[in-house]
Amino acid sequence: MTAMLIGELELTMAQPPPPPPGCNERALTPCGPAILFGTAPSTECCRILRQQTPKCLCEYLRKYPGYAANARKAFRACGVPEPRC
Repeated sequence: MTAMLIGELELTMAQPPPPPPGCNERALTPCGPAILFGTAPSTECCRILRQQTPKCLCEYLRKYPGYAANARKAFRACGVPEPRC
């Protein structure tokens, strides 16, 4: 029993922290071209970015640092304040 609990604790500690509640990475699918390739964000992308909390936007920026510049460009184009992470 004790070994099983220790094993579960080790497994839990090895995993990255989950995103903040309510963060749905798949919701950003319409923003894919803007974030991946730096194209102008669509109206749908802007709508979705405006719905995201700053905490969620920070999580995405941390998770995908290689796309942070394009993400920030999309935030500006959509009038979304850049989150302070």
